Amino acid sequence: MYAISTRSRTARLIAEHPVLQEAIGGCLSVHALYRFTRKLRAHKPLLDAFLGRVATSLREHLPGYGQDIAIDASDLPAFANGQRYLRKNGPERERFSDPDAS
Repeated sequence: MYAISTRSRTARLIAEHPVLQEAIGGCLSVHALYRFTRKLRAHKPLLDAFLGRVATSLREHLPGYGQDIAIDASDLPAFANGQRYLRKNGPERERFSDPDAS
């Protein structure tokens, strides 16, 4: 539904939408979201099985579900240094942590 890249953005979204808070049982803190993510990772096989059952159920009601894929052109945050120079008016970098970041 939302492609949210950080827990803090997720917490702000929840805080701004009372109906969403009602659906998930309250307004969650950033720390609670991190704990929830850790628990999801610890139970990955159960989560995968659940998502598989949801997809199967959707296919029963929407026969074409899962046949096509749509990709948007949203940018993705990058945390690599793509700066050309080591510092302002300084020498150019000899190597980059991610050559595509620039």
